[in-house]
Amino acid sequence: MKKFFSTITALVVLLAASSLSVAPASAAVLPQSGYYYPVLVGDAVNLDLGCQEDGITSVSFGSGNLPDGLTINSQGLVTGIPTTVGDYRIGDYSCYWGSAGINSEDWSIVFVILPLTPEPFLDVHNLNTETCKFYVGYLFPETPDSGDASLTISNQAGTTANLSLVSRNSNQLYETSYLISDLNDVGNDDRLAGSFRLGSAPFACGDTLEATLRYKWRNIPAADKTVSGVVISKPSVTPSAGGYPIQKLMNLNNENCEFRILASIPSPAKEGSTKVTVVLPSPGTDQITFTIADSMVAKLIDFTFTPEELASGSVVRDGIIAIDNQISTSWTCGSTFSVQVEYIDLLDNYRSSPQAPELQTDGFTVTPTKPEVIEDPEASITAVQSNLGTCNISIVATVPDAWRPIAIGITSVDSTEWITAVTLYESGLANGVITLNLSFTSTDAIFANVPIEDEDKTLNGTPVCSGAFRAIIDSPVGNLATTTFTLGQTMPTCNAGSILDEEEYRCIAVERGFYTTELNSSTPIACPAGMTTSTTASKSVNDCYKPIVQNIVGLKTPKALKYKASTNLAIITNTKAQATYKIAGPCTAKVANIVTKVKGKNVTTKMLKVTGGKKAGSCQIDFLSPSSGKYLELRKVVKIKVSKTGK
Repeated sequence: MKKFFSTITALVVLLAASSLSVAPASAAVLPQSGYYYPVLVGDAVNLDLGCQEDGITSVSFGSGNLPDGLTINSQGLVTGIPTTVGDYRIGDYSCYWGSAGINSEDWSIVFVILPLTPEPFLDVHNLNTETCKFYVGYLFPETPDSGDASLTISNQAGTTANLSLVSRNSNQLYETSYLISDLNDVGNDDRLAGSFRLGSAPFACGDTLEATLRYKWRNIPAADKTVSGVVISKPSVTPSAGGYPIQKLMNLNNENCEFRILASIPSPAKEGSTKVTVVLPSPGTDQITFTIADSMVAKLIDFTFTPEELASGSVVRDGIIAIDNQISTSWTCGSTFSVQVEYIDLLDNYRSSPQAPELQTDGFTVTPTKPEVIEDPEASITAVQSNLGTCNISIVATVPDAWRPIAIGITSVDSTEWITAVTLYESGLANGVITLNLSFTSTDAIFANVPIEDEDKTLNGTPVCSGAFRAIIDSPVGNLATTTFTLGQTMPTCNAGSILDEEEYRCIAVERGFYTTELNSSTPIACPAGMTTSTTASKSVNDCYKPIVQNIVGLKTPKALKYKASTNLAIITNTKAQATYKIAGPCTAKVANIVTKVKGKNVTTKMLKVTGGKKAGSCQIDFLSPSSGKYLELRKVVKIKVSKTGK
C-alpha cells in the first residue's frame, strides 16, 4: 500500500433557506434570514424582528439564545447592551397576532458580538538630561490595523506633533527617546513621520507634555491611552515628589507557562531603590524580590519569567542587580502570583504600585497558564453504492490532520487486500471531509474532492460487483475507521405520493404540503401558495386545501370588571374542542357548566368563569387549541381591566 500526505482545503458555506407557513394570508413579513448582525460589546441594540403585523402577541425562536444582555419583547423588538463576545445563532422563527401566525423552522440570524479594542500601554517620562531628553515606551495588546496607529504629543501652548507609527506588532515593547526640540521638525525629519501644528509656542525645555497613543484593531472603534503632566526638565531643576509606579501583568499562555511584568517609574528614583516583588500568597508567603538597575529604571521595566524559574532562585536578566529569594515551596504553572513595584523618589518618599490601585489596570495578580490541549476529532467513514452504477462506491470520510498519512480503500469482508484504493498527499488534505468515488472496474472512475494523481490510484482485478464489502481508512498507526456496505442492490419502484432515494435504495413519503403523481419521482411538488395537505404521502393536487382558521364561537369579552364580579367566556372552538387557557393578573378562572334557556329549554354549556380579585389591574387570558384536521392552531389573547368601579 502507498503511504501519503494530503491536505483538504476547508470550505465554509453559508446556507440560508427558509420554509414559510402563514395562516391566514396576511401582510406579515418574515425577517431577513441567514445574515450576520455585528455589534460591539457595550453598544446599545435596537433591532425589530417582528413580522410587521398589527396586534402582535408573541415573537419566539425555537432554537438558540440571544447574547447575554439582550432581551426580546412580545412585539419582536430586541434591545439591550451585549456583554459577552461570541457568535449567537437564533432560529426556528414564530410570530403570532390575533388568531393567526407565521413561522419558519429554517429561519435564522447570527448576532456577532465583537470585542472592544484592548487599551494599549504607554509610558512617557522625563530623562532629566542637559539636552531635555524624554523617554517614550509603548505596547499594543493586538496588532494594529495597517495605518491606524498614532502617537500624539502636545504641550501646554497647544503645539501638537502627530507621529505616524507603521508596522507595529502585538505584545512587543517599542522604546525610543526624543529631544524636546526634535518634535518641532515632525514632517521634515525622516525619523519623525507625521504632522506638526504650531500653537502659541513651539516645543521647548520646561514644557509640560500630554501624550496619547491610539490604534484600531479589526476595524472596530479605536482604543487610546493618555499620559499627561509630564514635565521635561534639566538636572538643575529642583526635584519634586515622584508619582506612583504603574505595572501591567500579562499571562502569555504559552508552552513554557511564561508571564510578563511591565512597569514604569514616572519620575527619577533614588539610586538602587527600585524593586519588583513576586509573591505566592498561598499556602505561605513565599516571595522573591529583584533590585532593578538604575539604567533600566530610566526606561520601561520589562521581564518575562516562568514559575519554576522563580522558585529556583537562579534568575539571570539584564537589569537585575540583586535578588532576595525567600521561597521554600514549589511554584508551579497555574498558581496565582501577586506583583508589586516600588521605589523611593528624590525627596525620599516611598512609592509603590498598591498605593495607587486605580493606575493598575490589570490589578496585582497574574495566573500563568499553558494553552489548552484540544484533542483531534475521531476519523469516520461511510460508504454506499454509487448512483453511477453497481461497480462504483460513494464514500464520505472525516480525517483529522493529526492522523496523516492515510489511505482510503475497499476490501472484501474476509480479506485485508485492497480491491480498489486511493492515496492522498499532504498538499491536498486538510482537517475536514473527503468525498470520493471508488470503482471496481476503471481507474478513470476514481475521483475525489482533493487532488489524486493517476499513480495514486489502486485497482486489483475485476471482482463481482455484488455482495458485502468493507471500506477502510488506513494509516501507519493502523485502521482509523471502517464500515461495511452492500453492492448489487435492486432499485425499488416508488408509487405516487413518494420519492425515490437513489443513494439509500428506498422510497420516502412526501411531507405535508407536497405531493407526487408519478412512479419513481425524484422531486416533490409543492401545493399552491397558502395551501397544504392533511397528511404525508399525498398523490394529487386535489389533496391540497387552504387551512381554516380556528376560533372560539361566540367569544365576547367585557372591557372591565368590578372587584369580585365575574363573567362567563365561551371556550368551545369551531372544531368542537375545548380550548385550554392560562390566566395572569388579579383574576381567577375555572371551567364551569353554565345553564341557559334556549327556546324555553335549559341548555348546559361549558364556559370559562372569570372572577375579578380585590386589587386593581389588568387580567390577561391566553386561549390555546392545537391544530385539528384542516383547522389551524388557535392562539387568542384577551384582557380585562379590574377596578373598584368596573370602568
